[in-house]
Order: sequence, then C-alpha cells, then structure tokens
Amino acid sequence: MLLVLVSAFFSGSETGVMAVNRYRLKHLAKQGDVKAMRVSRLLQRPDRLLGIILIGNTFCNVLASAVMTYWAITYMPDLSMVLVSLVLTAVLLIFAETAPKTLAALYPQRVAFAVSAILAALLKIFYPIVLLVNAIANFLLRCFQVRVTGHAVEPMSAAELRSVVLDASGKIAPNYQQMLLRILALESVTVADVLVPRNEIYGIDLDRDWGTIKQQIIDCPHTHLVIYRGDIDHVEGMLNQRKVSALLLQSEVTEEALLSVCEAVYFIPESALLNRQLVHFQDQQRSVGLVVDEYGDLVGLVTLRDIIEEIVGEFVLDPEQDTLQVKVQKNGSVLVDGRMSLRELNRQMDWCLPVDGPRTMSGLVVDYLEMIPQPGVGCRIGGYPIEVMQIEGNMVSLVCVWPDLAQHDLPSLI
Repeated sequence: MLLVLVSAFFSGSETGVMAVNRYRLKHLAKQGDVKAMRVSRLLQRPDRLLGIILIGNTFCNVLASAVMTYWAITYMPDLSMVLVSLVLTAVLLIFAETAPKTLAALYPQRVAFAVSAILAALLKIFYPIVLLVNAIANFLLRCFQVRVTGHAVEPMSAAELRSVVLDASGKIAPNYQQMLLRILALESVTVADVLVPRNEIYGIDLDRDWGTIKQQIIDCPHTHLVIYRGDIDHVEGMLNQRKVSALLLQSEVTEEALLSVCEAVYFIPESALLNRQLVHFQDQQRSVGLVVDEYGDLVGLVTLRDIIEEIVGEFVLDPEQDTLQVKVQKNGSVLVDGRMSLRELNRQMDWCLPVDGPRTMSGLVVDYLEMIPQPGVGCRIGGYPIEVMQIEGNMVSLVCVWPDLAQHDLPSLI
C-alpha cells in the first residue's frame, strides 16, 4: 500500500506541475511567492523534472509488482498469477494513476505547490541518475534525428490571447473585455475600414469667396479642415481649428494668412494596419491624415479618434445621432443607413454580415447584386434577408433587414 501511495504521489505531481497556469505562476513568482518561484525553477528544466518523476513512478510500480508476486508465491502458491496481475493492475490504475491524476488536473496549482519542495529535494539527491537517464534518452532521440534542445516556449498568438480574454469573462468587466478584444483585432483592421469617405470630408475650397470660407470655418464641427483648391484632389494643407481661432479675430482673412497656419498634408496608405498607424501617429505627432489608394488617389480621411473608437467604441455626443443609422421597427425588422459601416453594424447588433469585401451596407448590397438596385429589390446576404428601401444617386441610402428570419445555413438567395 505504501508503494501505491508513493506511485500516486509521483503521478499526481506530474499532472499538477505540468498543468499549472504558467502566466499565473509567473505573476506569483514576481510577487515573491516562495512556492511559485520553486515551481518555476523546476519547470525551467522540464526534462529533469519529468526524469525524477518517471524514475520514482516506475520504480514504485515495478517494486510493487515484485512485492505482490513474492507475496502471492510465498503465502498463496495456489493463487493464479493471472489473477494477481489483474488485481495489481486494477489497484495501480485506480489508486496510483486515475485518482491522483484527476485530482491534480482539477487543482493543479495546489498540487504543484504542495509537491514542489519534495520534488526539488529528490532532484538534488538523485541528480546523477536523472542526468544519466536523460542523456541516454536524448541519445536515442538523436538517433531518430529528433532535436532535443533549443525548443523555446512559443509566444501566444493573437487568436490564443483572444481565447484567454473570452475565457476570463467572469473576471473582467464586459466593457474592459470588449476593449481588450478590440485591441487584439487592430492587427487585422486596416485604415480603409475606419476612414471617413472622400465624399464626406469637410473641406474648404480656396477658389470660393472669402465670406463663405470664413463662415465655413466658423460653422465647422471638426477640429481639422482640409484646405484644397478647385477640388479635393488638389489639397493645399490641413487647417487646425485651434490655430485659426486667432486668425478669425482679424478684420480680414487672406489666403496667405490661412495657408500660413496650415499643417503639411500627411498621407496614409489605405492598406495600413490600425495598430501600426496608431504608432505612426504617435511618432509623427499627428492626429489626422488623408488616405490614398495604391494609385495615389484620395479615398478618405482618418483621425486618431477613429482609431481610438475602434478600441473604446463610438463617442456619441448626440444620442439621436446614433439612432439615425439603425432603427429597430416594431415588427422586428431593422432599418439601416446605407452608409453605415458593416463592422460597426455587426458590433452594435451582434450580427455576422460579411466584412471581407465592401465596408458599408450600401457597398455590400451593390456588390452582391452587381448593379444599382431599385427600391423594393430584395436579397439574402450572409443569411440575412435585406430589402432596398431608398436610393440616392448611385448609392443605396436605406435598407430593411429582418434578423429574426436569418438563416445562416442557407445559400444567399431569395
């Protein structure tokens, strides 16, 4: 029975120490927890740790088998050796393997901390034997061209970190969890996903009369204005509202005075990832830039605020403004502005419309139908029934979505 208990100790130790949460262990070790530091030292050389555990476990099992066989031959010679083997196998399997391993898997940290001192002592005592066994094992592995050194712990990928954050739902406030998930998603989101489209850029045409220009500056709701001549493809600079305040106090605003307070234009490729662009904004000490495509044509504008909103969510100063793009009807259908971002729509409504192509609802419908539809045209995209409600020029301005009738396992047809 003593040998079975010792074997159970080694079996549970193996599972407990190897299953302990490495990140929590590292955190506790940094805080000065003696047991955590001891387990960390053991895990620095897992080959030696496993060596002492397996040596002890194997020795106990073999010795238990020998003792059981000797006892059966001496005191019960008529007892079948097959029966003795079956009984010993059952005892070892249940009491020396399954039960202790299950307990250690349920409480890995407690088990690891409890056994660490004994394992550390045994490793020091039997270090030469462990070293010899590991050397022989490594030699055999090298014979089969298996590399036994240089295997560093692989860093966690973004997907794995996302899984960790999701698993910690009960320990992280929902808003903080969403922020962490959005930060992890920045490496897969490009500037093109969050930019202000070219046709929505608020700018000032220097070819217009100065009375109109001055009024535009006064009425501008943004902190930056694009200054251009003739059309927005001929940008002269970026105007910061704070710098132009003193200029407006002058009796006359001239073109030279306006251009003198303009900032140089900062261009950003539309394929730039948000996590990198955030760093570029910081390095360049910028907060706004014009986005260009691969041909150098202007496609939109992006600000530091747009990137921050990808992390913390939309800043809605006017509550009515947020409801203009999405309106839930009494019958369960949802009216959606065609200009609304698909990413924001999915996030706000917990939908799963495809975001690997067009970036707005209008673009999604037009791309799917391969034409500018008329009001009343319906389709099913990503399983969601969608009906075109209004058209403005070449853009779908309003659609109606029936999320309650979504069938994600059916082809996208109506």
